[in-house]
Amino acid sequence: MHDALESVVRNLPEDASSSHAARARSAYGMLTHVDEMLDAFFRHGPADHGTVLLDVFGFLQALFVGIDALYDLSIGLTSYKYHVNVNKNDTLRELKFIRNDIVGHPTHRTYHDGGTGFSVIVPGMVSKESLTYETYVYRKNAFDVERRDITFRTLHAQYAKEKDQIILDLVRYMDKRHAATGLSDLVFRLFETLNLELLQKVKQDFMTVFGLEKGSKNRFL
Repeated sequence: MHDALESVVRNLPEDASSSHAARARSAYGMLTHVDEMLDAFFRHGPADHGTVLLDVFGFLQALFVGIDALYDLSIGLTSYKYHVNVNKNDTLRELKFIRNDIVGHPTHRTYHDGGTGFSVIVPGMVSKESLTYETYVYRKNAFDVERRDITFRTLHAQYAKEKDQIILDLVRYMDKRHAATGLSDLVFRLFETLNLELLQKVKQDFMTVFGLEKGSKNRFL
């Protein structure tokens, strides 16, 4: 499937009035780099503590950058991020918090409710397989310690699953994007009638036209 995506990206037209093609090429290149880094993480055997920490930091940052690249690939190819909805994946949604806790802002995080947090890797609980850390969270008149256990292969498997499905959906979309589908007329009729049966037809036709499978996280659905 990556070969099909490479062909799509390579054949994007040059257009000085739009940055979308450059955005898609940048995202595709970074996704390739991320795959190489993640594969290298699991290939390399045990090492000294400092090297393990360096590898773990690189692994978490690579996953974070990979997710950003998926959004930018979708925007670069389609002008929208409808094909990407990582927050529907509980593991990857949690990854954003893990990365910020450990790699982004471990010594001082602020939260939307006004709280602050300080994260510490539990001594002896970091390896190429897993990581355990604690975050000391201070909120108004409250204090808590949140403990997280991370398994790196689980994170990698969920990322790979989401990435492959997004790429598949994007390639199918690019193949069909100029086809006459009748979907716009159906959506306009839905806007006028607010008919539940018509809503279901729009959804099913959209999935059929663009080859989306049941459970797709496409934002349109």
